[in-house]
Amino acid sequence: MRISRNPLVRSCLALAVVLQLIQCSSTRSTPGSRLLASQPTVTDFCVLSGIERDPNSQGFWSAETVDYQITQLIEDPAVYGTPWMAYPSAYRRMTAARDVSRCQGALQTIDKVNASLNHLLSDIMTRWYVLTVQQCAHSQAKLGTNAGFCPHMNRMRLERYDSLSAAMSSTAIYLSSHIALSVSAMAFDDAFWDQMPDPETHNDGSRPRAKVMNARVIAIKRFKPVFDNFNAFLGNNLSVVAGALQESKLLNGSVLNFASNLSRVIPLRSFAFGKTRDDAFATALDLIETLQPAQHPMIRVEGERAGLNRGKFAFNFVYPAKLKALEDAALFSFANRANMQIYRRVLGGKSWDEVESEFKLGLPPRSK
Repeated sequence: MRISRNPLVRSCLALAVVLQLIQCSSTRSTPGSRLLASQPTVTDFCVLSGIERDPNSQGFWSAETVDYQITQLIEDPAVYGTPWMAYPSAYRRMTAARDVSRCQGALQTIDKVNASLNHLLSDIMTRWYVLTVQQCAHSQAKLGTNAGFCPHMNRMRLERYDSLSAAMSSTAIYLSSHIALSVSAMAFDDAFWDQMPDPETHNDGSRPRAKVMNARVIAIKRFKPVFDNFNAFLGNNLSVVAGALQESKLLNGSVLNFASNLSRVIPLRSFAFGKTRDDAFATALDLIETLQPAQHPMIRVEGERAGLNRGKFAFNFVYPAKLKALEDAALFSFANRANMQIYRRVLGGKSWDEVESEFKLGLPPRSK
């Protein structure tokens, strides 16, 4: 092809070539771009609406979706009619109260980064719980992991836990190893941090990953006071748990009896829950330092990028010794043998056989 000697024509041709190169480079797929494109943008939970019926969806779950997915878990034939349904029944009610408070009440936060971290953490924790228990129940409690909900569900079944012991021991797991894994997952989610205002937290190739992770850890530590606000809320709202269990026909006796005698098991409840959650937060920071992103059960890696693997978590994750020790300590604090005797004989926990005989007479209609 003959190139014109006219300077104006040659300048236009050069400009056209440059624009074409820019267009090609902007649309070329990189390992990180595919991962980033699949991640939801930072979302304000408090303005979300609508129901997502696919539990493996990539978007943030709205309050309606959280209620729907937990209800689906309760009504799952592998869960319904056993004390396994006790904790999700209580969790559905407590989560609804928590979400109202974080949008309209004492758990609200003004700082945008902390608010975004709060929404992300709540979303991760609910997904990890719902999907883990669902997978575990369908595997007959044999997911091949050494801690977390699934081995404990197997223990509940073998040792015939009553409904209240099942709920309170599950609470111990949720407040310990479950929180630690969820908080640590936040640090590895590149797509989330790319949308935060501090460029030091962005994994864009302009700084070493160690420096990026250090900036994220600093931000997560600043989030701790917001995280701590839930301690008093949890300690002051355990009657909500009793009410949910009574409404679900999983509690003998009254909510008043539960509330008046609970201090025999967990004195200074806000302090006790706070201590466990403090230990979980500290363990999360340790996991961020010691785990590679690809080793985390909620994270997938593509090239130099990492992100939440929503809906495709590694349920056979082997818990590190420190994480398992955290969980064991929480179980001893809230659901040791002496506590479980009180849960059953004084506070009204229904035996495994009692729950089965009452509920297996007929399954409820599935939610639409």
